[in-house]
Amino acid sequence: MKFSTTLFLLLTSFTVVFGGNGKQTVDLQNVIQLSEGELDFGIVFANQTDSLSFWIKNNGTTTFNATDFLTFQSEFSLKINSLSISPGDSSLVFVYADSKHNLDFEDFLVIENSELQESLVLPIYASFHYSDVYYSSTQDLSGQSLYNALFNLVDNHNNLGYTNARKKMYTDYDNFQDSLECVYTGRKIYHDSGCDCNPSASAPTFFNAEHTWPQSQGASGTAKSDMNHLFPTDATSNSQRGSYPFGDVVSNISWNQGGSKKGDNSNGATVFEPRDVHKGDCARAMFYFALRYGNPNDYISVENQEDVLRQWHTFDPVSTKEINRNNGIEVYQNTRNPFIDHPEFMERISTLAGTPVLTFAPEIAVSPQVMDFGSVAVGDSSEWLLTIVNSGNANLSISGIQSQDAIFSVVNSVSSVSSYDFVQVKIKFKPLVVSQNYSTNLIVQSNDSDEGTITIPLSGIGDVNSSVEEKFEIPKLFYLSQNFPNPFNPTTTINYELRNTNYEKSGLVIFNVLGEEIKEFELTTNKGSVIWDGTNSFGKQVSSGIYFYTLKTSSFSETRKMLLLK
Repeated sequence: MKFSTTLFLLLTSFTVVFGGNGKQTVDLQNVIQLSEGELDFGIVFANQTDSLSFWIKNNGTTTFNATDFLTFQSEFSLKINSLSISPGDSSLVFVYADSKHNLDFEDFLVIENSELQESLVLPIYASFHYSDVYYSSTQDLSGQSLYNALFNLVDNHNNLGYTNARKKMYTDYDNFQDSLECVYTGRKIYHDSGCDCNPSASAPTFFNAEHTWPQSQGASGTAKSDMNHLFPTDATSNSQRGSYPFGDVVSNISWNQGGSKKGDNSNGATVFEPRDVHKGDCARAMFYFALRYGNPNDYISVENQEDVLRQWHTFDPVSTKEINRNNGIEVYQNTRNPFIDHPEFMERISTLAGTPVLTFAPEIAVSPQVMDFGSVAVGDSSEWLLTIVNSGNANLSISGIQSQDAIFSVVNSVSSVSSYDFVQVKIKFKPLVVSQNYSTNLIVQSNDSDEGTITIPLSGIGDVNSSVEEKFEIPKLFYLSQNFPNPFNPTTTINYELRNTNYEKSGLVIFNVLGEEIKEFELTTNKGSVIWDGTNSFGKQVSSGIYFYTLKTSSFSETRKMLLLK
């Protein structure tokens, strides 16, 4: 795993009480056990929701109240905001993973609570993949790397030539029941789909082909006949568009028909604005052309076209008609418009007008956002653990963690938090006066551009009796790793470790998606590895697909998922 921070799963807090004889007695309050040390979804198909669950067990004598569950990447979510667990009881918590991108994501689940003077943290990881292998070369890519991978997919398409390309457009994928529709005005004409001919730009049809990227701006040669930017249009609307850049018309409208119009944008420059139902199609055709032919004449930058087109791309999402058109063009050109298949690619390419750059930035979050130390005896002290999470892709620099009152002090300050990591800082409260209410702020300063300064209210009361909370940790009693490699072919390795558990009473079992046992491995040591070669108990190779493996002992079990590809 990529996470550098280890989480111990059994957390216990207790109160130290000074009795009348001055001796200390320990009153056990909470023993909170999490069944997992991390949530690793492995491979998840994009646009499909997957889930993992873990148990929170309260072995203490008072109710455990989880007051909030926080994640920082939109790809991970929960359907609960809080829960209460009675003494001796457990609760199963589900975490959901869903993304439209074929990217790897790391995150943290932070569990805030009102009992422990710290938040519990679970690392989360998922690798989202597209189900279509056509775009497998784009896995986990962004910026220039993604641009290059997409270019390789659209390059060297089958060129039919301008005459034949228009014929296929007029008679096949843009012909619906012997009818052609102008993409700009909506005007329709009859055109026999069985006719090996093109409509006339003059009477009686007045129809021709629109080059979304104008010929005068670089749509020449092979680009002139590329079907991905050719559309059937009314000859008049085609002429009105000419070579004007696309844009939002706000004044001086000189032509207007069927929802499309020509006029001035906010800069006073003449632009052409297609009707709403074609804005997204137009944008994605322009994106394709800029990718495929390298933005000739830097035309996509004229009058901030790219910014406008990105807005239209979002405003008018991909339709079934557009998908069918993409399928039809692939039949003849053997390539596809990737921005129709995966509109989200544009979120990962910063520009088509130059070199796409990646944005690196830290993202800070703190937990808890309020610290109430309660009553603490004068002369004693109490500590909270402040969790600082960096969910960004750049190093988080901490320039200061300071209390505005020396009664509250920072025990162990930090200067940085690595990307996709977290740290915990001890904050101590040591009152000096009995019955004194103390309150101040803890100021955390960092290089996060959005939240460079975070203020955390601190409070506590000086008391005559001690209630100093301390914490100790007991490590997890077992460990089961994610298999590696994953996906795999033909073998994969699974590491495990049993602590305080007899391996002779344990085993590792592999199941298929139907819950049928495929193979069982006997463990010969408390710490070791199991290598699976994709065979069942009879030595026969199993088919490709998703499989589960479970580490079982007399007192617990843990299950993970793996993918066999052949």
